[in-house]
Amino acid sequence: MDLKDIESIALSLEIYSQSKNSARFKQELILLIQKIKQQNKKVDFLLEENNRLKLHVQELSKKNRELNLTLRQVLANYQAGLKTFLRFKRDIELVQKMRSLKELPNILAQIKEYLALDAVGLILSSEYFASFVPDKICVYPQEDIQSQLLNLPSISLGDSYYMGCIAKVKHFSFFWPELNGQKKDQLKEGSCFIYVLKDKYNPENITGVLALGDKDIARYSPEKATDFLEHFCYIFSCTLLSVREHEKLDREKVVDTLTGIHNREYFHRHAPRILDFATRRGFPVCLLFMDLDGFKLINDNLGHNIGDKVLIEVAQRVQAVIRKYDIFVRLAGDEFLILLPDTDLEQAQLLKMRVQEAIKSISIGKLCGQPTNLTVSVSVGLAQYVPGQDIKDFLKVADDNMYAEKKQQT
Repeated sequence: MDLKDIESIALSLEIYSQSKNSARFKQELILLIQKIKQQNKKVDFLLEENNRLKLHVQELSKKNRELNLTLRQVLANYQAGLKTFLRFKRDIELVQKMRSLKELPNILAQIKEYLALDAVGLILSSEYFASFVPDKICVYPQEDIQSQLLNLPSISLGDSYYMGCIAKVKHFSFFWPELNGQKKDQLKEGSCFIYVLKDKYNPENITGVLALGDKDIARYSPEKATDFLEHFCYIFSCTLLSVREHEKLDREKVVDTLTGIHNREYFHRHAPRILDFATRRGFPVCLLFMDLDGFKLINDNLGHNIGDKVLIEVAQRVQAVIRKYDIFVRLAGDEFLILLPDTDLEQAQLLKMRVQEAIKSISIGKLCGQPTNLTVSVSVGLAQYVPGQDIKDFLKVADDNMYAEKKQQT
């Protein structure tokens, strides 16, 4: 029923009222009342529908606000995650560029800066890294590292890391040995992530521990995700082993496996550089060419095992009397070379005598554990470098002088 229907009934009522037709007037009035009731029902329905729609709109508005809040939180988390990812990506690139374990102190300092940490500690296994890392890096036997790690609850249960408050770390100074005083006390109130470095080919072998520490107790809480941290630490662990293997192979190329001193390859790598520098700076360089006397008799009568012991003892005796920057190499068999930078003939002659005395004092009886009349000595050829001289000629002069001395002794 619309407005026109009501107007039509009202008009009929007016006509019947004027004509005094009460019966029809009454009928039209009853119809009007019915129509009005129907209209009221429609109005009530529309009002209810309007209220329902209002509530629905309010609910949608609330959900929209919640969705916007969630989206802002997701965006904030994404941005924070991206920022964290980029930090770790930069650290991974830094670690993977490492070419020598000597770079470790500087790399650890950069990791500390990039990750905005209060402390970064690295403890390495002496079984893997002794003699490969600089003095600033602490090395301990695997057994000692293992005993410290077992004090950490999660690691004692078999996990590869501990994340939580530092106060729960027994002997926490073990993981950050460089800390002392106030910095140590402040860090103790914070949180940490301690990761066990392992040999990827032999996972039961611990190669070290990387410890990240922060004064913020909430920085490394157990509820936080560790994906980036674990991935970074794994890459760090693998890179350490790879660089160590590379350095080990490189060292084996230039180190005599029996005596532990450098070999011919090392001499030919470094001697030309020293001679060139000597030519440019005008300082003297001398060379001692050494050949053992009596060594063949020792090998023939006491065996090569004793002969090897003699060579090792000779190397140790000579190393004890030369300088750290002198180049001492085993050339071949029982022949040795000593290159003496910034040394004139007089100084080289004195060193030659000291070397001969050191070798002459070796007791073959003590080395072989039985009485013997056999002895060992050394013939030494001395040569001084002439600027521009070919290294082969330099060696030949020293070699010739050695043979001349050996003939004089026979």
